[in-house]
Amino acid sequence: MAEGSSASNFDNYIAELHDNLDRLRDIPDVDEQCATLVADLAQAYSEQPSPMQTAMCLSALFCGQKNILTFLRRASSKIELKKTKNEILQFLKFFVETASNKILPYAVELKSVLLIIFNVDNASDVRAGIFPVLSQVIFLLI
Repeated sequence: MAEGSSASNFDNYIAELHDNLDRLRDIPDVDEQCATLVADLAQAYSEQPSPMQTAMCLSALFCGQKNILTFLRRASSKIELKKTKNEILQFLKFFVETASNKILPYAVELKSVLLIIFNVDNASDVRAGIFPVLSQVIFLLI
C-alpha cells in the first residue's frame, strides 16, 4: 500500500465509523461492521509502521472534527458498540506502544476520553481494556 493511500484509508475508516454511529439504529449488525472497520484500520497501520505511516495515522486518529477520540466520546454510552470499543482499545494499546512519544500532544485528551469511557460504560471487558492504554499514556506523561 502506498503511503498516500494509507492516509486516505485511515481517514476513511474513521469517517465510516462516525457514519455508522450516526446511523446506529438503521444498521442491524453495526457493532460487527464497526469492529471490522477498526480491524481494517489496525491492519492498514501494520506491525512495522514507517514514520510517515505513524504520522498519517496520528492525524487520522487525533486531529479534525471526526477522529477516534470524538467517536469514543460519542460511543461511550452505546452498549451496542461494546465489541467496537474493545477493538479500538486493543488498537490504541498497540498504537501507543509503537508511536510512543509521538502521541504526547494528544495524551491528555486521550487520557480524558479513556476516563470518560471508564465512568460511563458498564461493560467490564471494556473497562478492563482501558487500563493497559491508560497506563501507557500515564507512563509517557511522567
